[in-house]
Amino acid sequence: MNTVLHSLRSIFETLVSRPVLGFPIAGALMGGAFYTPYLWWAGMCGLTFFLLGLQDVPSRKQAFWYGSLAGTIKTLIASSWVWAVFPLDWMGDFGTIPQIFGIGWMWVTGSIAVGSSLGIFAYAIQPYLTHTFRYWIIPIAYVLSELLGSLFFSIIQYGPGGSVNIHTSFGYLGYTVAEHGILGFFAIGVGVYGLSLGITLFALFLSIHVDRCRWSVEDARYRFQFLILPLLILVTYFFPSLFHDQEMGIRVATVNTQYENRFDLTRLEQGDRIRHTIKAFEAALGSGSDIILFPETAEALKVFGTPENVFDFIRSKTTDDLLVIDSDKLRDVIDGTSAVRAVMYDTKTNGVHSAYKKFLVPSGEYVPYQLSIMMSVLGFSETKNALGEALEFVPGTDTERGVQTALPAVLFCSESVSPVQSFNVAREAALPVIVHPVSHAWLNEPKMFWYQLDLMLRTQARFARLPIVQASNMALSHGYDAFGNPIQGETIYETASTSVVVYEL
Repeated sequence: MNTVLHSLRSIFETLVSRPVLGFPIAGALMGGAFYTPYLWWAGMCGLTFFLLGLQDVPSRKQAFWYGSLAGTIKTLIASSWVWAVFPLDWMGDFGTIPQIFGIGWMWVTGSIAVGSSLGIFAYAIQPYLTHTFRYWIIPIAYVLSELLGSLFFSIIQYGPGGSVNIHTSFGYLGYTVAEHGILGFFAIGVGVYGLSLGITLFALFLSIHVDRCRWSVEDARYRFQFLILPLLILVTYFFPSLFHDQEMGIRVATVNTQYENRFDLTRLEQGDRIRHTIKAFEAALGSGSDIILFPETAEALKVFGTPENVFDFIRSKTTDDLLVIDSDKLRDVIDGTSAVRAVMYDTKTNGVHSAYKKFLVPSGEYVPYQLSIMMSVLGFSETKNALGEALEFVPGTDTERGVQTALPAVLFCSESVSPVQSFNVAREAALPVIVHPVSHAWLNEPKMFWYQLDLMLRTQARFARLPIVQASNMALSHGYDAFGNPIQGETIYETASTSVVVYEL
């Protein structure tokens, strides 16, 4: 045992004494935790190493720069899924070079902006690493730094359709333990903030005791404390969920599609998509579900023309009272901009209601100013103009709901990355469920992105204390109970391009 601890001490001493090596390693560990479920533990280890390294940095100024370096590396890795948008075939032939420049520019500048928040965190806490109240000061400071990183991201990605906010939470370290059998439930009622507080507390504890072991490897107390906590954290990862939600008797059917984004569909191809979607819709209507949910911007029921025709079709297939939730792009005929909305058809009252998407995707639904400027400077003005025309979306207006109608909360695709949006929309829900229409047609097999969204949705369900059901285009359907536990759906209909999955809540 002493030999192992002496070897560990030697490694730590080498790296800690060379922060130009140690902090990049810490950042790489924290970022790598978002890459795959098998590396969930790396986030806590990376933050432990980060805090340990700060103890040997002589000044706050150096702490800022080393912290910013670690934060940038962390964010570069955690957000590397953005390269899954390449190639942008669905937006036309923009050429390889403009695409690589555009994606790379947004990836690097966004990572630097977010990463600098970790530098500010390091600067702020460096004098308090040995403070009596460090177990209060440092975790709170870390959560605030994550919020600051979101703020910096919104500023660097600002553009028409964007806003200055703290909504984008990719890279929040707390998400790395969202699947943990015990630690994941720190999110109940407080969301990812509770997870980040918890993981920082554990990392701080470990850093303090690793530091003590550096100088006291013969002291059995420190060896025990250093080894027992990591062992408990590892073992409890495999514990089953401690909480399960009671059944509410709500049955939700998701109509999922596999339609690539294309602007050049022929009328024959459009007709095929409509036929496949309506057949899947008919299968969903026969499932006895209370809610039928389509993916984001599916525009599945547009073919019927009017709400009256939609209700007539539904009644020709079932006499059950149900809620059908489609999604479309509402275009403004004056300025040409579009807003994404969910259109809810309530067969019980023959009422039609809408909920609008409030948070948009930078470079996906609007073009940030800094990207527009960069493309103009580099001579890609035509590409910039084409992107601007294709991505002219604006945040929607407030939800339009009937007073007497029981409707679920609607959480759109990009809104799941907000730490608080599930809680916000849950306050509008008369039905105790959050429906989550998404479309990932602008990405190419983004497995890392899907993994992070799964962590976010688990956390969102625990924060809002409501189950979440996801209908998808070019992604898998998912269901989670109010404690973030995955719900196994039943696939009742499936073709190469569509499927219907039913969830019992």
